[in-house]
Amino acid sequence: MSQSIAAPPGGSQAPISEGARWMQIVVGIVCMVAAANIQYAWTLFVPEIQATHGWTRASI
Repeated sequence: MSQSIAAPPGGSQAPISEGARWMQIVVGIVCMVAAANIQYAWTLFVPEIQATHGWTRASI
């Protein structure tokens, strides 16, 4: 398996390996999934907080 090396336009920085690129995309996807779960869970708690405390969505 060969690795393709991409150099930035300036040419002065170290090249980025193909493996590092895949690792970046995997880490990015994991972070997006983690953030999406928190956002989804928050929407489940807001109505209960409103009912319990009588607060508006803006104040929550």
